Order: sequence, then C-alpha cells, then structure tokens
Amino acid sequence: MDRHTWMYKISRATQEYIDGVEKFIQCAEENLKKKREHGKEDRITCPCHDCYNLKKYSSVATIREHLFRRGFMTGYTKWIWHGEGINSKKTRTSDGNRGTYGPDIPVTSYEGYDVNGYTFYTQCQDNKSTVQNIGVCVEASSTEFDRGKSITSRDIKKSYYGVIEEIWELDYKDFKVTLFRCKWFDDGRGVRVDESGFTLVDFSRFAYGPDIPVTSYEGYDVNGYTFYTQCQDNKSTVQNSGVCVEASSTEFDRGKSITSRDIKKSYYGVIEEIWELDYKDFKVTLFRCKWFDDGRGVRVDESGFTLVDFSRFGHVDALQE
Repeated sequence: MDRHTWMYKISRATQEYIDGVEKFIQCAEENLKKKREHGKEDRITCPCHDCYNLKKYSSVATIREHLFRRGFMTGYTKWIWHGEGINSKKTRTSDGNRGTYGPDIPVTSYEGYDVNGYTFYTQCQDNKSTVQNIGVCVEASSTEFDRGKSITSRDIKKSYYGVIEEIWELDYKDFKVTLFRCKWFDDGRGVRVDESGFTLVDFSRFAYGPDIPVTSYEGYDVNGYTFYTQCQDNKSTVQNSGVCVEASSTEFDRGKSITSRDIKKSYYGVIEEIWELDYKDFKVTLFRCKWFDDGRGVRVDESGFTLVDFSRFGHVDALQE
C-alpha cells in the first residue's frame, strides 16, 4: 500500500495505518538522534492535522497520540521535516516528466549560503564563529480596513525578526529554490527600538509557544467561579462543567450601498479537559470542550429558559463516529 493511501484514504483504526505511524515514529527518532549528536535539537515537530509541523514535543508518545486522534497534515507524504531525503546519498534521476510532485528528493542542505553577495549561516554554524550571520528580517505588508459610514482601507507594514535553523535547496529541475527554516521572535515583547533607532531583539523570547509538558486540571477557578471537567462532574451531584460562549460577528448587506450590522450568537458545551499553558511571563488557561448542535440541540422554552439536549453534539471526532 502506497504512503498516500494509508495516510489519507483509510481509517486510522486499521493495522495499515498503525504500522505506518510506527514507521514514521522510527524515522523521526532516527533524525532526532542525528540532530542530538550535532547539538541541534532535542524535540520533534508534530505533523498532525492541528500542529502542522509548527509545534515540537520531546515525547514521541504525544506525537503518536496526535496522529491517531487527528491524522496527518495535508500533503505530508515526504517526511522532509523529519530527516527523509535530507543529506541522503541517493542519486537523483530524471525522466523529463515534472508532474506536480514538488522538488527532487534528496533535498540538499547547507550550513552557509550566499545570496546577492551576503553570506547567511545556520545557528549551528554560527555558534562556531565570532561573527553573527544568522539573523533575518522579513517585512510583511497587509491591508487594514476601517468600518465607519464608509469602508476605508490603508496599507501597513510590519517587520519580523528571526534566526536561521536550516538552509535547504529544492531542485525543480528547471530552477532551484532556497528555503531558510527559521525561529521567529515574539514581535510583541521580544523586539523593541532603542533611543538611537536601533532594533533590539530579545533572544529569550522565541515564538515557540508554551513550555512542555502542559499542566492539566480537573477543576479550575476563574474570577470566583469553579469549573470542572465532565469526568470530574460525573462524581458530583452539582454540575459545573457547562459553558456558554457568546460570539459576535459583522454581517454585510449588499444593495445600492454596503451596510453592516453586528450580530451575536450563543454556543453551549461541556468541558472535557482543562489545560494551563505556561509562557514563562504569563499563563493561559484553555478549556477543551464538546459543543452542542445549536440548531437542533438548543431551544428556548415558553418561560424563556434555554434548554440544551446533551445527546446532540455539533461535532464528533472521526475516531468517535
């Protein structure tokens, strides 16, 4: 069975999918071992549908659980972020048919690269030198809209700063593309401009997210109210696992002129898990919830009370169906 089939076409409960995940874990662990030997990394990026290779974990058990619960991110049939094809000694062959499969494998990696007369280095290579050439700055442009009597827009620019972790050269036969894989700094608190106009970057504030492992609770106090998970609630005669979120949005009517109106809608659910994310200087609490079908599972009776049908959920994970 080819990789695309077992990753995306069959159930995640089949033996083929289970065996495929174990092959991926083995590939990721071997790549991590090589990186540790060079002092590069001690965590593995997670390619599940939610993490999308943007989050890293030290435990392969966490990644394995994510892949069984959520599946792989779209199109990740070449495990390039986990060592497949990089620095391989395989010989590139070409039959003249490019198709839509992306660059040739193996991908060439470098520790230094010249771009328009400037030499950039990876962070690993830079640690061996007294001159720092790993820093990058990307200026992004976007359009911001102001909603008043009429809709106006303005162009804004913002700079993002980071350091280079890896440099890859992708060969598309007729042309080549160079990619810099970077760590990005927290632009809100990790970057500032001093009185002389120089931009200062706090290297301790990487935009990697919270510390791992994440702390979980069965009960949590918020502004004097105690919330419980559904599991904890089942042990008690008092129910404190229910939540209600009021969402606001803007609706536009298109006629001779564009008019808008603000609308609000309430969503009801129960708490399954409570997580506390530690971002070093502050903490964020997340409630992982099951949400009820707001169309058929929620109604208001003649006395004005909101009734929720606990048997009608608005979304069910693919493994629970």
